[in-house]
Amino acid sequence: MSAPVEAIPAPRPFALRRWADPTGVSGTGIVAHGVQWFDGRIELRWIGTTTGVTSSCSYDSMEDMLRVHGHGGHTEVAWLSVGSEVRCPPRAHT
Repeated sequence: MSAPVEAIPAPRPFALRRWADPTGVSGTGIVAHGVQWFDGRIELRWIGTTTGVTSSCSYDSMEDMLRVHGHGGHTEVAWLSVGSEVRCPPRAHT
């Protein structure tokens, strides 16, 4: 008889919404999408609306990510259901 398989929670998708941008780099509105894995780690993908540059980064926890990118409460995590859409401004063409 085989050992029972432990259920691993599915990743939790989210959008990073910025209410104010004190640095003037990433802008406001939806600035990144991310996922929180079963172990609490975060993968974040920047949209690059204002810079034209997209990038990805990883953090050990949501707290670590918000410590770096929270901008003193000007940023919130909006949890999404799988497959849902979040509207963001279109990327400017140069």
